[in-house]
Amino acid sequence: MWFSNLIDIENWKRRMVSITENVQQQQVKDQESEQQNIQKQQQQQHDIPDKFYGRYRLTQSDNFDEFLREIGVGFLSRKLANLTRPHLDIVKESDGYIAMKVEAPHKCLVNRFRINEYFNETRMDGKVCKSLVEFIPPNKFVQFQWDDTLEIKYIREFVDNKINVKSICNNVESFRVYTRVD
Repeated sequence: MWFSNLIDIENWKRRMVSITENVQQQQVKDQESEQQNIQKQQQQQHDIPDKFYGRYRLTQSDNFDEFLREIGVGFLSRKLANLTRPHLDIVKESDGYIAMKVEAPHKCLVNRFRINEYFNETRMDGKVCKSLVEFIPPNKFVQFQWDDTLEIKYIREFVDNKINVKSICNNVESFRVYTRVD
């Protein structure tokens, strides 16, 4: 009798060792998968064509005032924004980040991000939002931005020496064109 109990205990120990080994193997697989995902994201950073990086200037703007109103920008700030023709610099940084710098006569703003990673972004109106930028090959940055109550989407499409920017909030769309200046 005690011998059969001993055999049961040994079988139980073997099962526990097997379960522990399986859990450890799964943890290793999960870590490897996570590392592969990180490497894939870093590779995606490098897959963005160098021709997209550079300096651009706003050359066309349609329905921007309505878009700014929809996202809650005040009257005076909207009027000032519509009068300026800001520069936009897109820079690939050595640490894997992308910097988007907006230079207007009244303000300069830099936001740094990595593709497919959430980040806090400060808008030109001073509001801090949560953002995520995806690169859609061959030529689009799609940005999702969330403030307290709104979801905003920006589609930046690189065509020749221009960036066509469609900004969408609720049912309001704005279209702007930035032309390369460097």
